[in-house]
Amino acid sequence: MKINPTLQKKLQSQYEADVVACREAIFAFMENGKPNYMPVKLGEAYELIALDAAMTELSQAEDKLNCLYKFVEEEINGTNRGP
Repeated sequence: MKINPTLQKKLQSQYEADVVACREAIFAFMENGKPNYMPVKLGEAYELIALDAAMTELSQAEDKLNCLYKFVEEEINGTNRGP
């Protein structure tokens, strides 16, 4: 199977942008004590829930990016077991 390089680059760019956006949101949250989209600070319980959700989004974005890297590496090495 041959990977379409254009599609791979678009997907990689999207995943990289997702990781950057998530990291920026988390740093801003930790610095300001609230998400950027909130006009006021949250209570501590809601703050932890919102920050945990942001961390989950970051881990999902990083997982997608790492999965793509692994898939491409396997394709280059000839170890990809795709159809």
